Amino acid sequence: MIKTGPERLQGSEKVREGLFHRSVYRPPIVIAAVTNVGIATRVIKVSLTTNARIRAAMGHLLS
Repeated sequence: MIKTGPERLQGSEKVREGLFHRSVYRPPIVIAAVTNVGIATRVIKVSLTTNARIRAAMGHLLS
C-alpha cells in the first residue's frame, strides 16, 4: 500500500511520540544502571558459589 501525505505524517508522528515516551519513562541511564545491577548480582552469586565450593574442598582436604 502506498500511503498518502497526511497518513505518512501521522505515522511518523506516532513513532516520534512513542520514542519520546519511551525515552521519558526509560532513560538510557536507568537501563544501564539496571543492567549493571543485574551483572553485579550475577557476579556476586557466582563468586559466592565458588567460595562455597572452595570452602567445601578445603574442608574435605582438612578432614
